[in-house]
Amino acid sequence: MPETETMSDILWLGLIALLFAATLGYARLCDGA
Repeated sequence: MPETETMSDILWLGLIALLFAATLGYARLCDGA
């Protein structure tokens, strides 16, 4: 089933992007403070 595999890939990519954005935002917040 390629559909589920693609969905899983998108999910993982989104999760990594979210984690990256959170880390970046946290670092920027610490820099501002």
